[in-house]
Amino acid sequence: MRSRLPIRVYSGIAILLAATTWIALRNARTEGRNPYDVEKVELRYAALLSRLPERGTVGYLRNPDSDEAAFGIAQYVLAPRILSAGIGPDLTIVEFKDAWRFEAFAQANCLCVVMDFGEGLFLVRKGVP
Repeated sequence: MRSRLPIRVYSGIAILLAATTWIALRNARTEGRNPYDVEKVELRYAALLSRLPERGTVGYLRNPDSDEAAFGIAQYVLAPRILSAGIGPDLTIVEFKDAWRFEAFAQANCLCVVMDFGEGLFLVRKGVP
């Protein structure tokens, strides 16, 4: 006598196969893409690199609502320099999307702009301009 598997087993196998197929198709669509746009950040930071020391620690500030991966991507692109979250000992890279927010922040922290690279990217240092 042959025993049949319960319908729940067949349902589970079907769900597992469907989920596996969906994941494989989703991965195939995104393969080759850079989810963090590292190349875009490298282009954006190209002009900034010439203003930074070749080695050492540089401060890094960004909008509080920006992606958490931004710090890691910036550290990767700017290596071998070390990024320190917050205002650095000499220079600080600041990424603010809102100019008014940045201006208020800079005034409150006695920061002067060394260079405005556009699109919310600034290089600042402590002190009065």
